[in-house]
Amino acid sequence: MRRHSREEDFRMLFLVLSKEIRELKRGLQGDSWEFVLSRIEDIEKELDLMLTFLQVEEDKKA
Repeated sequence: MRRHSREEDFRMLFLVLSKEIRELKRGLQGDSWEFVLSRIEDIEKELDLMLTFLQVEEDKKA
């Protein structure tokens, strides 16, 4: 069995986190959650940037 590289491990972690955040966001309703929703969107943006960085690094190695 092939061991995952560190980048692959991080990629899987970020993908899982991103999925969980999307599901949480779908469950939020009403203005009382506006701040929480804003933070979740910020986290999503950061995760997207990290995933893009990891993909670029992975492509460089290929």
